[in-house]
Amino acid sequence: MKNKQKKNKNKPEIGDYIIHREPSFNRVNEGEITQILAMQFTYLTPDGQDRFCLFSEDWNHKQKERD
Repeated sequence: MKNKQKKNKNKPEIGDYIIHREPSFNRVNEGEITQILAMQFTYLTPDGQDRFCLFSEDWNHKQKERD
């Protein structure tokens, strides 16, 4: 049996700012986490979209840009 390695990421928390890459759809979104669920979280983009992201997807914490 092969030893699978998980990416070492800090768990997201409400209020964290993240970047979410979706290469299958050729898009990248970012926003502030608003809700934590069992297998995913939701975040609000700067233009007001509510989006979902699975913990296993390609996302990282990001420093929020100042206005």
